[in-house]
Amino acid sequence: MYEASAVNSNEHVVLDLPPENFNHNMAVPQGGFALLSHTPQNASLVHAVTFLAFDPFEELLWSGNNGGRVVSFYGGDLVKYTAFLSAKADIRHITVTETLVLSLTEQKLRANRRQGIPIFSYSSENLVNGTCMHQHPDVPNTVLIGGHQQKLIQLDLLTQKETRVVHMKQRDCLALRSNQKFIFSCDSAGNVTLQHKSTVDDLHALQAHQNSVADFDVCGNKLVTCGYSNRHGNLIGDRFLMTYDLRTLRSLPPYHLPFAPVFCRFLPTYSDSRLVVASQAGEMMVIDLNQSPSHMPIQLDLNGLALISLDVSPSRQCIAFGDQSGFIHLFSDRAQASFNEDAYPTDFATPPQYYREIMNFDESSSAYSSIPLPFSTDDHYLSDWPENLCVRCFRKPDPIPEQILESMKMLDFVGYARNPRVTFKTHNIQPYSNVTAASNRNFPADANVRTAFLQHICDLSLCLSCEIGFIFRELLKKSSLAPSFCALEDGYRWMKEAEQMDLAKKTRSFLEFTFSRLHKELGTSPSGFILRGQMQLNFKWERMPFCTLVEKALNVPEQTDALCAICKKQARISSTQRIQLLPPVLMIDAMINGECSFWATQLQVLLHLAYDSMKKFTSGVESFSVKSLLTDNEYICGEGANHIHYVPSNMEIKISDGICQVSEALNWVLFNEHIAKRLPENEVLHMDAAWKLPFVLFYRQENIPEVENKLASIPSSIFLTTSLFTPFLTNNICENLPKKGDIIAIALDGPSVIRVSCVNGNGDCFLDDYVKPITDDSSAQYSQGWSTASNFVNEEHLTSFKTIHMKLLYLIDQGVNFISHGENHVLRTLSISIQPEYDTMQLFQKPSKSLFPLDFLVSKLLGGVGDSSTMDCIGRAVNIYRLYKKYHELKDKGELNSVLTGLYECWKN
Repeated sequence: MYEASAVNSNEHVVLDLPPENFNHNMAVPQGGFALLSHTPQNASLVHAVTFLAFDPFEELLWSGNNGGRVVSFYGGDLVKYTAFLSAKADIRHITVTETLVLSLTEQKLRANRRQGIPIFSYSSENLVNGTCMHQHPDVPNTVLIGGHQQKLIQLDLLTQKETRVVHMKQRDCLALRSNQKFIFSCDSAGNVTLQHKSTVDDLHALQAHQNSVADFDVCGNKLVTCGYSNRHGNLIGDRFLMTYDLRTLRSLPPYHLPFAPVFCRFLPTYSDSRLVVASQAGEMMVIDLNQSPSHMPIQLDLNGLALISLDVSPSRQCIAFGDQSGFIHLFSDRAQASFNEDAYPTDFATPPQYYREIMNFDESSSAYSSIPLPFSTDDHYLSDWPENLCVRCFRKPDPIPEQILESMKMLDFVGYARNPRVTFKTHNIQPYSNVTAASNRNFPADANVRTAFLQHICDLSLCLSCEIGFIFRELLKKSSLAPSFCALEDGYRWMKEAEQMDLAKKTRSFLEFTFSRLHKELGTSPSGFILRGQMQLNFKWERMPFCTLVEKALNVPEQTDALCAICKKQARISSTQRIQLLPPVLMIDAMINGECSFWATQLQVLLHLAYDSMKKFTSGVESFSVKSLLTDNEYICGEGANHIHYVPSNMEIKISDGICQVSEALNWVLFNEHIAKRLPENEVLHMDAAWKLPFVLFYRQENIPEVENKLASIPSSIFLTTSLFTPFLTNNICENLPKKGDIIAIALDGPSVIRVSCVNGNGDCFLDDYVKPITDDSSAQYSQGWSTASNFVNEEHLTSFKTIHMKLLYLIDQGVNFISHGENHVLRTLSISIQPEYDTMQLFQKPSKSLFPLDFLVSKLLGGVGDSSTMDCIGRAVNIYRLYKKYHELKDKGELNSVLTGLYECWKN
């Protein structure tokens, strides 16, 4: 009746705004619908449109065919938006969420973006023959899936997992609907079942038709169904609609129609009794349940084929039909129709730009590169060289240094290598302490305090220099594990001077306190360093070289109060120190308080506007060499210039095999709590207040030869400080101590280090010390663990943590191998790293299996009674050594695999 001409989607170009449709001025009957447009879903292949769904968020219409293809159309003109292949089976249902487009086939659910990007696929043994799905009304990220099966699946879209599988009493589920109270489902027996919204349990069933239910819809308190009945053994459609009142769950008088409907949908625009019904032959009618039909149905042009799918837009202004020939028919009650009242904007591809400007061939001032090159249809251009004149070559990758290859670890076929300059752990209380120690360590050995730290050992229990020296000792061993900073952090926490400073917030206070403390501790060391405290600059600001600024900062006058030698009265004395020789390492504290405001002002000082001058550009090519560009006075600014221009300090470029290689000989190294890497000079000179403040500059003297690191040896007399009685060491300490290659079992007590015990191969304990407890309030966990050992150990029998640390370092220097049982994380605080081949917990473990505790292995392998709560530290060390010997005994006999299998079976039981 009110039919317009067909619109071919191939004639449209997807732009930011769709073109105006020529059929918008059509005549629409009052209160009815007229054909707005129709288009084939696929112009090349004919596939039946099996399902239609309007997008509830954007101006899109989604369609699926029996070839597994999903196609979307934009606006009332049905301009093709996206098309993608979802599966190789027919699309039975489409549900659109805010971010996903869900397409259901017989045994698979596929999720895609609106642009066709696949997100996930879902298949399960519970999904055998799916036909319908419905988004859960209360949980938007959950869908219900039903079909020709007795299982109703509730799927979570976020985790892609089944949250509930409901076994229904009905033999199948053909369609799903919902309202504010119930979830509705229909089956092939003619029943419409009301189900609970939360548990999806059956509550009530309505017998609507003798045979299958073709379609049904719910609006408010009304339920409308259409279906089939058996007549003389044939399945014939009922020429009426069954209506029900959901408040009383009773049927109302049926509504008779001139044809047998297979689709029925509510159109609650201004009345909840208004519906659209359609037959399989293409007859469509808009009716009111309170009135009898007064007009003839509209016949769709289906070319003698069947109508398969129907859907109503969320705005109730459009109705879409899909037929067996692959055409989509869009009806509307107005000329300017919209699918949603308040739709989200749709993302479109950037339209191609066409340049129609023609340049003259003799025009030399215009650049042809300003015209974009369009994509070639056959991937060939006029400028392409023939294949016989071309040689395909690939870029050679840069060789990986040997140092990185040696430190690389393979994990899941991926090699991981540590940054050689990031040598400390980042998980500590004061992360900037890592930065300070790392910057001091990476200077030449004889030009910084690293040598002083390595050669310094004293008897003080709280010595920061010793703790830093212990860390540098471990770094020289090139271990694969990063050293721990716990001992150094405890040293800060124990010092009363540190309590008066906010070390956790002010890096300047941390540096002042650290270097003043180190200056006192290293005052008698062979390699000391010059320390200059915080100074106030008392001269006016003028533009001056950097060297002059440093000189005046070092030679600044100082004023102190002292007694006068003549009048014996308190007087203020002014003095000036003259620096005659700079130290090999110069540290400059360049931190300020108002970072952003300061640098914003400095950037304004360097901002100048150019002169109002113009130079004539001449065509042609003029040859300039790199040397002339950098040395001629015409191109370089002199000292008398009015403005400061940026000129690169040096340019080092190497051409090798057609690859430009920039020299890696960079003199600046950046250390912070995240990275440690070399930087080019231009990046260093650029000061970014967002991430480079506060900062400290370290300058080192050039051309300093490398020297070998000299370590201060730890004497064996350190073991004479053993507080408890150890008869093993009373005769001759030098002869009874372990030698190189010996295996020592070590055990510890407490959540932190409270007691340390070491046992040699003969079962003799040569080290058993208790650590003096920490009285600081921040170490409550440590003190709580100490309370269990303080009942039988007097305070006079305690030793310091540093003394135990030095004893273990002596054994490490002698080449002793330590074995333990899963205590590697505690031993890291003592600078001891246990290799996997010396850890009994990892030795008695199969790949991807659980770990065994010590008491379980002792009871099953050694025949003893292992109880960690009653076994002391020495007993655990003895059992660790016995387990290590038992492992090698089983391995030599070839019984290790069978014993481990028996242990896991016993562990399960």
